[in-house]
Amino acid sequence: MSYALMSSGLMALLLFALSFMVSMTRAREKRLYGNEEDPGSWLTKIVRAQGNATEYIPILLILMLLLEMEGTANWADYVYLAACASRYFHAGGMLLSKSLNEPHPLRFIGSLGTYICGFILTSLLIQAAL
Repeated sequence: MSYALMSSGLMALLLFALSFMVSMTRAREKRLYGNEEDPGSWLTKIVRAQGNATEYIPILLILMLLLEMEGTANWADYVYLAACASRYFHAGGMLLSKSLNEPHPLRFIGSLGTYICGFILTSLLIQAAL
């Protein structure tokens, strides 16, 4: 099994699921664009969760797939899985929070994990280029 492909597929699924949830929420609330300024509203939370996923998932996918093309150590598979889990934790933390202004443990874990995995993957890619 390719952990890079599995992680990529799961992160793409998360991004499409969040995007679909934004569309359904907009349709239900009859709002074609934008969102409230209220950091506790569902639309604001889902829009920001989708936006944040859109900011990080594509670069993680690119890094993972480039590394897989170059061939990496087996331990990199754990970084791929951790990156995927981090994105799910982050999205869950945003959606489960009462307000985006209040910290949520899952959001923190997801953010920290995303940064750590991103730096590791970036370092591996630079090392592979040398």
